[in-house]
Amino acid sequence: MVRELTEKWKQAVGYFLSSGPISAADMKVHLLECITRLKDVGLKVVVIIGDHGSNNRNLFQSLLGCTIDKPFFVYNNNKVFLLYDPPHLLKSIWNMVSPLVTHILWQHVVDFNTLDSSQSVRMAPKLTKKHIDLPAFAPLQVHLAAQVLSHSVAMGLHMMAQRDKLPEEMSYTVTLINTFDKLLNKFNSRRLSSRTYSLRNIWSLGVSGEDAAMDKICQNQRKNTPTMSQWLANGSQCLTPALGCPS
Repeated sequence: MVRELTEKWKQAVGYFLSSGPISAADMKVHLLECITRLKDVGLKVVVIIGDHGSNNRNLFQSLLGCTIDKPFFVYNNNKVFLLYDPPHLLKSIWNMVSPLVTHILWQHVVDFNTLDSSQSVRMAPKLTKKHIDLPAFAPLQVHLAAQVLSHSVAMGLHMMAQRDKLPEEMSYTVTLINTFDKLLNKFNSRRLSSRTYSLRNIWSLGVSGEDAAMDKICQNQRKNTPTMSQWLANGSQCLTPALGCPS
């Protein structure tokens, strides 16, 4: 599938039937052929996006030489960046954060849901018991992670803390949730300009005020590998200082 970065356009360019998982070596052959054919019709490939499957990781890291410091490869004199699919990276966040960053707790979300679900008018109506008591295979569902790591949950936690119904130290949890909600919006956005900063895509420039920290993250993005990939790869070494947590 080929998709325009800033316009509403996408086109299927090929598919392959397989009796099992395709090897990274075969994927590389098809990928490079696809890039060449797209160039022949005047299209420039600037980023390749894939999920977190083992064959994709092997392709990106072993065969194409992608690293945290060099998240791209050069083909036909063009630099092509490699990115894991942001929505699927989102579902890995809580699994990584809980054991690594003691200031950010899943229990904060559990306590918030307990309080919020008892209200007649809820602050996070999409948050349900299945988000808290995860059913079988729930970690594979991206929408559950997106609904937990959302602006409504972050603002609900913040309001509960201000009303002294939740501890003030959960501010780091609020920051984490709000940060990833904005990052997901930016990675998924096609807009170069918007009144709402978090709805502009990652290549947009210029910001002030409360979104200055997010802009700093995105300035790094334009120079380096995507932040969510960095944080998942480097764990608390990147996550803790980025969120202002005590070391």
